[in-house]
Amino acid sequence: MIFNHQRAPGRNAAIRAGWNDAAWGRPHRDVEAAQAPWYERGYAGGLVFREPLQPAPSVATDRTHTSITDPYAGRRATSMKLSRAIYLIFGLIEALLAIRFVLKALGANAWLLVRGAWLAFGEGRSASVARTDTADPRPLA
Repeated sequence: MIFNHQRAPGRNAAIRAGWNDAAWGRPHRDVEAAQAPWYERGYAGGLVFREPLQPAPSVATDRTHTSITDPYAGRRATSMKLSRAIYLIFGLIEALLAIRFVLKALGANAWLLVRGAWLAFGEGRSASVARTDTADPRPLA
C-alpha cells in the first residue's frame, strides 16, 4: 500500500512514491518486497533533484576577449563587387551613347572634327624653319 493507504500496484507508483519522498525530504517508507527496488530507484532520483545545483567555479581573469563575426560578410562583399561592376558597364554604355549623340548633333562632319582637334591640341606641324643661304665667292664687278 502506497499513497495514503490507497492501493496503487505497479512499479510506476513505487517510483513516484520514492521520488516524492526523497524530493520532499521525507524518510523511507515500508513498501512491499516486490516494489522495493522501484521505490529505491525513485528515491535515488528524488535525491538528485533535491541536491542544490552548484554554481560553476569562477576563474579570475585579467582580460576578456570578445569577438564579433559576421557570417554573411563574404556574401555582402561579393554583392557589392557585382553591383559596382554593373554600374561600370552601364556607365560605359551611357558614355558611348553620349558620344554618339554629340556626333549626330554635329552631323558627323569629318572636317569639323579635325578642326576641333586642331584647336584643342594645336597644329601638328613642326615650328622650325629651315633656311638655306648661298654665297658667291667671286667678287662682284
